[in-house]
Amino acid sequence: SANRVAERQLAAESQLVFSVWQALIADADAPDPVALRLRVVEEMTARASAPLFVLTHAPETLEPVESRLIALYEQAAPVQVIGPPSDKTRSAWLDAAWQGGVAPRAGLSGISILAARSLEAEARAGVQQIHAWLGADMRHIAIVALDRAAARRLRALLERDQLLLEDEGGWRLSTTSAAAAVMRLIDLAHVGAARADYREVFDLLKSPLVFADLPLPQKRTALKVIERAIGQAQAATGLTAMREAVRRVGNAGETPEDAHPEQLLGKLHAVLDQFGVLARRARASTTLRDWFAQAQSAFAALGMQAALQADIAGQQVLTALDQAAAEVANVTGEAATQPLAVWRDLLAELFETTEFRDTSITSTIKLTQLAAMPLRQFEAVLVLGADGAHLLPPPPDLPLVKSSVRHDFGLRGVDEARTEVRAALKSIVATARAVTFTWQAQRGKRPVPLAAELELLERVHQQHTGESLLRSVDFGSSHTGHSRTPLAAPSAAALVPQRISVSAYASLIACPYQFFARNLLGLGAEEEIRLTADQRDIGLLLHRVLNALHAEVPRFSAFGLEALQARFTALARAESARLVGAQYVALGWLARFGAAFPTYVAWQIGREAQGWAFHQGEIKAERRFDVGEAAAGQHVQLYGRLDRIDTRSANGNTEVAVLDYKTQGRASLNARTKHAGEDTQLAAYVLLQSATAPVAQALYVPLKPDKHGALDEPTALADELLDGMAEEARLVSLFKHLHRGAALPANAAAKVCITCEMRGLCRRSTALEPEGDEATV
Repeated sequence: SANRVAERQLAAESQLVFSVWQALIADADAPDPVALRLRVVEEMTARASAPLFVLTHAPETLEPVESRLIALYEQAAPVQVIGPPSDKTRSAWLDAAWQGGVAPRAGLSGISILAARSLEAEARAGVQQIHAWLGADMRHIAIVALDRAAARRLRALLERDQLLLEDEGGWRLSTTSAAAAVMRLIDLAHVGAARADYREVFDLLKSPLVFADLPLPQKRTALKVIERAIGQAQAATGLTAMREAVRRVGNAGETPEDAHPEQLLGKLHAVLDQFGVLARRARASTTLRDWFAQAQSAFAALGMQAALQADIAGQQVLTALDQAAAEVANVTGEAATQPLAVWRDLLAELFETTEFRDTSITSTIKLTQLAAMPLRQFEAVLVLGADGAHLLPPPPDLPLVKSSVRHDFGLRGVDEARTEVRAALKSIVATARAVTFTWQAQRGKRPVPLAAELELLERVHQQHTGESLLRSVDFGSSHTGHSRTPLAAPSAAALVPQRISVSAYASLIACPYQFFARNLLGLGAEEEIRLTADQRDIGLLLHRVLNALHAEVPRFSAFGLEALQARFTALARAESARLVGAQYVALGWLARFGAAFPTYVAWQIGREAQGWAFHQGEIKAERRFDVGEAAAGQHVQLYGRLDRIDTRSANGNTEVAVLDYKTQGRASLNARTKHAGEDTQLAAYVLLQSATAPVAQALYVPLKPDKHGALDEPTALADELLDGMAEEARLVSLFKHLHRGAALPANAAAKVCITCEMRGLCRRSTALEPEGDEATV
């Protein structure tokens, strides 16, 4: 029958596991540690004479074999089971909730369950609770990190408050910057110097652990030179090409005297070549010991050795490497000779399975795990992530370790895991003065249930006392009534600059916090090497071409279309050769604009018919504004580059027009000028130009052809903004407030947040918790 087949299959699985286990314990050179421990306990039981004291937080968590050995020992000598002192009332409440016992008359005190609407709210609730405990003179505090993400955020918030945690759980060594630098070096060695990608090279060179023996300013200067040289030469692959690109920059006299970028690349090249020599040896001649020795040599050559020894994570990386090298030192034969790829995988697995612990921190606040809590006493315990998925996650579904096989051998299964979890929770609740459980009760629209053990406790307590242990955390509210975290709103009067670009001013208007992080703190992302032309490159290209064309041909109406088209094509080809990256991208854009060029010529001729004439292009302009006390030096210098200035004579006066080229369509440009004052770029250019002459017209000129191959009409700035007075008043007022310490909140519109590189820093998407599955901003 089917049942008998299932029984035979089950017996076969169990028999297989049993045979493997017997083979393990029969190996005299590598005995199974569990079997060895049981053998020692059995020998001790056979010689039982003195009393045996068993220290455990819960007798029900003892394994069957341990219970059997204790029973055998008890036949020859007394056995005393000892547990930690506990609160009988709290223990009784847990028994009532989990086992159906009688609930005590007195309610639970010192126990609370907090429901948070977001991970940020959960972490902040934990910080608030720890501060409250410290204020109540409770110093020995444990943080049980069921949810490691919440624990990381909690730790960051506490460290911001100058409260350090002693992390007992640790992190994977692979997550440290030291291990990442080592693995990046090995990855480059694996691909070789000839195929090294510039991204991986830069990732390694920018590590503070690499070439740490150089003065930091010198290293930064060298990296900037390398980055610029690679971008100019399009040397994306191969250290030889990168070194040649840097050498050309040096020969052109563009390398600072204190920088030696070619030497940095040369040292890295030599190290990778040494790895290559080992990799090209005969298969049977390069051993694992050789690879470890080469790694130590590479650390010394790249100035990493002292830096790793000075870094806490680096010390543990070196220790792990030394231990692994010692383990393989005695390996001989075919197992000892391995290619670089195998050794690289060995290191990756080593860093992934090794725990990193920051041993430099000693604190009475411990960050630990649930399994490490029994038999320890703390004044207060915070349990983060008390939902079912984190408290009792489902066991892995492994073919040979099914629940039925575990049951056959009396091993730990789902029921035993639940028993252990409940015993650990009981140990915490019954021994600590105060215990708080937190969990993220909602992720988007999806509710997250509380762990069943705590849900049972809450229901029983509510039923018998009418009081709830559960409450929701609230950090401010919005119009929706939902919990919210305060938005970041720093002030930095001491950092207010005296010189600001038009783009930085636009950043201040779009989002004050973006301006704070990007411009005041200097955290703006460095411009990346771009090996393909993008829309910005095309825009700059068209600006240069049109500026050169108008400089050569002041009046289009004096020339024919064919002559203008030919001259435009010649200038475009000359300029496109300077572009970095795939030229076909630039040529495609130029072809599109070239097809629409007659539309541009017609517009320009019509403009000349109105009296307007090209005056100047690519104009650098700046203007100073007093924004406070002159004695305090409170002023700001606004500067920018204007694409084009036109002039015309009217009634004996000269009028000025400010034009800004855009590779955008008319819809985008109309959105810029739809609401007066929202877009600052053109208004700021008007403000700069109005210091020289009054501005009669300001236009965004679209250079992107529409679907019919024609150019849209320009979009004009509102007339009331042409005198620049409104923009000047806004700029002066803003900087006066900044000097007085006004806050710089993260209050940008959603379209600004989507592309903002400071989004993770301001944490606005976390503070404004979304109502649905996706973030609002």
